[in-house]
Amino acid sequence: MSWQRRNKPPGERPHLAGRTSSERLSSEDTQPGPTPSEAFRRFSPELGKTVPPDERAIEAAAGVPLGLASEFSKLNYEIIRFVGRGGMGEVYEARYRGKSTALGLDDGQTVAIKLLSEQLVNTPESRTRFFREAEIVRGIRHQNVVRMYESGEVSSRPFFVMEFLRGTDLADEIAKSSLAKKTIGAARSLRIARQVCLALAEAHSKGVIHRDIKPENIFLCREGTMDDVKLIDLGLARLSGIEGQPQITKAGNFVGTPFYLAPETVPDSSEAPSFDHRIDIYSLGATLYEMLCGRPPFVSQTPMAVLYQLKTQAPQPLREKRPDLGIPLALESLVLKCLEKNPDKRYPSAQELVGAIDGLGILKTQEDAPASAPPPLPKKKRPKVFWAIPPLAAVAAALGIFGAMKLRDKALETSPIYRADIHSEPAGASVFIEERLDGGTMVTRKLGQTPLEVQLKGRQRIYLELAGHKRSYHLLEPSRPSLRHRIQGR
Repeated sequence: MSWQRRNKPPGERPHLAGRTSSERLSSEDTQPGPTPSEAFRRFSPELGKTVPPDERAIEAAAGVPLGLASEFSKLNYEIIRFVGRGGMGEVYEARYRGKSTALGLDDGQTVAIKLLSEQLVNTPESRTRFFREAEIVRGIRHQNVVRMYESGEVSSRPFFVMEFLRGTDLADEIAKSSLAKKTIGAARSLRIARQVCLALAEAHSKGVIHRDIKPENIFLCREGTMDDVKLIDLGLARLSGIEGQPQITKAGNFVGTPFYLAPETVPDSSEAPSFDHRIDIYSLGATLYEMLCGRPPFVSQTPMAVLYQLKTQAPQPLREKRPDLGIPLALESLVLKCLEKNPDKRYPSAQELVGAIDGLGILKTQEDAPASAPPPLPKKKRPKVFWAIPPLAAVAAALGIFGAMKLRDKALETSPIYRADIHSEPAGASVFIEERLDGGTMVTRKLGQTPLEVQLKGRQRIYLELAGHKRSYHLLEPSRPSLRHRIQGR
């Protein structure tokens, strides 16, 4: 592999999430290098503009090995076609036959099967890394993390079965925007980054550090006008605070992609580097930087030149790099805080970064709301009644109505604050609340994702939304503060 990066054409195409990318850049590779690769040619000023996505090399294979199809048919998987080949294995699109409550698979459901390469089957380190990825992904259940169904072996070759995603990765979106002389844009970039943050918050809560956050590992499944983000490829992930786990990063080496590496992961001596979950914050900051201006913070001809810049230079402020884009100062400050070389100066957690993104005010309610507005509350039909009211009676009626409105407002002011407990099956559903502003305008606000505990006041109408499932509406009030709901499929 050396420093080569196999690029893919953009567009809406089937794609396996969670692949082990052959484009991963690692100084542990044994082939000669470094040489300028497609990854560096993409950003190098000396070597020209972005490589057009439709010129990227793509691997193809015809047919499916008969023996492989037979082995998987015994496990109720019908192999449909070969999808692609990564650094550690090959990927097939398959269809599950039958129904398995234990696995969470329905009859006819499309899945992706990732199979360890035959050349690596007898390599203990590769087998360990392959199964570790399966174990880590299976332990993270979140709507923004690709789902793992099962793992095992066929003909002595390890495999795992994952969610099959349709869409494109963020790297392709950035490349297409660059060709059109555009960027992803502030609002869309923040919506994507926010979903990655939510995925990282869940992973970090399980003690998992991704270690390879980059555009290629952020998959975009388009849902109408919105991006449904999936975090993929946990092949380099590690469990923090766990002794005895195999070490990927050896003394004097680094693992990851130089454009998005945190400085502390690059060793200064013969000792292996020490780091924590905040390296993911840095890598996401570098990815957000690229979404906003079209290039990562540091670019050069070779990986080692990028690493030198990473260790010795500060990133150029976005507003200075692209003054034509009108990037808000607060957004620039947020990105630069993610890119602090000292981990203690970065956001301490992904959840803190979510709060900072929300605090910018760029993701307004209208932009962050679902594509389709919820139906209005049902109104009771009342018969039309015509009243002949004398002037004095009309004044008295008006005063009575005014008094009733005051009483209603007083009741709302004195409504008790209570803690609502909201659960759904499956978990990870987005929770939205409908609120009426003082002017009478109805707005929708996202509270978070299930399972969720949140403080509410008085009677509130909420709804749950999960990709591939029906939206459901519910009422919460002090006498009924808990909700446990099984979301139905479409």
